[in-house]
Amino acid sequence: MPSVTSYISRYPRSGQIAILCEGTVAGFEFDLLEIWTALNSHLQVDVWPCGKRASIVGMADAIGRSRPIAVIEDRDFRTLEEAEIDCARQLRDRRSRAIQVKYWKTWKRHEIENYLVEPSVLVPVLADRFSTSESHVTDRLQEVITSLGIDQAAQYILYRFKCLLSDKHPDTYIAGLPRKNARPRLDCKAGQVNAPDRNLVKDALTKTLGEKLISLKKDTGSFDQDVQKLLVEFDARCDSWLNLQANSSEWRLHWGGKEVLHLLVRLLAWECGWETVLGQGKQRIDWDMLDRAKAEALDREIESDLQPLLVESLLLQLQSTSATDIQDEWRDLATQLT
Repeated sequence: MPSVTSYISRYPRSGQIAILCEGTVAGFEFDLLEIWTALNSHLQVDVWPCGKRASIVGMADAIGRSRPIAVIEDRDFRTLEEAEIDCARQLRDRRSRAIQVKYWKTWKRHEIENYLVEPSVLVPVLADRFSTSESHVTDRLQEVITSLGIDQAAQYILYRFKCLLSDKHPDTYIAGLPRKNARPRLDCKAGQVNAPDRNLVKDALTKTLGEKLISLKKDTGSFDQDVQKLLVEFDARCDSWLNLQANSSEWRLHWGGKEVLHLLVRLLAWECGWETVLGQGKQRIDWDMLDRAKAEALDREIESDLQPLLVESLLLQLQSTSATDIQDEWRDLATQLT
C-alpha cells in the first residue's frame, strides 16, 4: 500500500481535488483518506485535515476557489437526517460564494474511528499486537461496551444541549462531567472497567446544564423546559444503551468510536503489557500509577503504533468483493470524486 509521505512535503499542494476532513496530520482521518484515495481514484487528491468541524468552513472558503473540494465531517451525535440537512445548507452557502464543492457530507457513523472499531477490523489487529486470542479481545470489547452505555448517553445529552445554545449564544463551551465519579474508569487493581453510577451521572449532568444556564444570565427561561426534556432523554438513552452486545450495530453507528478504542486499548495494555522501552519486553501498564500527562503521552504512543495496522485492516475489507453498508458508503464517496 502507498505510504504516507512526511509532513514537510505537504506544501504547496498540487492535487486536482482537495478533501477536507476533521482531525490532524497525525490522525486516523488523514492517514486513512490519503491511502484510500490513492487506491480508489485516478485523480490526484490532497487530504486537508482541518482540526474541528467549525474550521472546515474557513478552509473551504480559503482554497475552494482555486480547486474543487469535497468535505467529510464527523456526524457526531446528530441523526443522519440532521447531518444531511446541515451539510445541504453548507453546500448551498459555499456554492453561492463561488466555492467549487463536489460534495459536503458526513460519515454515516459517529466519526472515523467507528469504522476502525468494527469487530472484524479491530479484533484481529489487537489480538496480534497484544499477543492474545481473538476471543479474549472480543470478551474485553464486550466489557468496554457494557461500561460505556451510561457515559455515551451523557455525552449525547451534552452535545444536544450545546446544539440548543449554538444559534443564540456565541459562548457554547460546556464543561465535561467529572472524571472521578461520572466517567468510566479502568481500575487496574481490580482489572476491570468500572461504569459510573447512573444516578451520579444524572446529578452531574443536571448540575453542569444548570450552571451553564446560570452563567448565561439571560434568556435562561426559554431553555428550562428543553433541559428537562434532555434529562428525560438521558434516561431513555440509558435504558436503550445499557445492555448492548459487541455485535450490535447500535454502538458502532452512534457512539464515539474513539472512546471505545481508548478504553479497550488501555485495558489490554494493562492486562497483556506493552513494550515501553525497546529491548526490555512487554510490561503491564498500571495506568493508576501514571499522572495524566504521562498517561496521555503513552496513549498517543500506543495509538501511533496501532494506527497503520487498523488502517490497513479496514482498507483490506473495503477492497474485498463482498457488499456491506461500509463498502457501499466508501465506494459512493470514491465515485463522487471523479
